[in-house]
Amino acid sequence: MTIIIHGRKTRVKINIAKFLLSMVVIFSGVFGTLSLTDKISNSAMSAYEHSEEFVVTYGDTLWSIASMCNDGSYDNRKIINDIIKLNNLNNSDVSAGQVLIIPGKYNIIY
Repeated sequence: MTIIIHGRKTRVKINIAKFLLSMVVIFSGVFGTLSLTDKISNSAMSAYEHSEEFVVTYGDTLWSIASMCNDGSYDNRKIINDIIKLNNLNNSDVSAGQVLIIPGKYNIIY
């Protein structure tokens, strides 16, 4: 293989096996990352589909909010976990006036 650098020809010996292996690693890393990103984006988008905004009032907790979203089909802990993930919360603390996005698969029952 010959590579031209600044007008001079420089011969570079490359072990074909190492070269092919490095190309496979590079391409699998790039395309693997792209497909993983697509999966994450699709799951995030599906979580936002039909989602509702909920304004936290004084005295609300994630447990009470999850109870309002639960028609008996889910465990409140699962709902809380989904709300935390969707809203990028660091913990389960919420405060009055805070706006939370409730995943679309849960319906708020007032």
